[in-house]
Amino acid sequence: MCVNAGLVILVPTAIYLAAIVDDGLDARFYLVQAIELLAGATNLTLMTLNIRDGLRLTGRLGSATPPAT
Repeated sequence: MCVNAGLVILVPTAIYLAAIVDDGLDARFYLVQAIELLAGATNLTLMTLNIRDGLRLTGRLGSATPPAT
């Protein structure tokens, strides 16, 4: 999902924003900017969760629940 969000949403919106910024900051600029920020935050969240799960799988990060005694 991270690669898809970057290639499908983030790159085209960045190119579009660069193209329309000379027209002024109007409602469509802010709408596309909000979409880009939401996609970026989603991308960052998914990467963070992926890193966390990878560290848990390798044993470098403790498990979510303590062992039962």
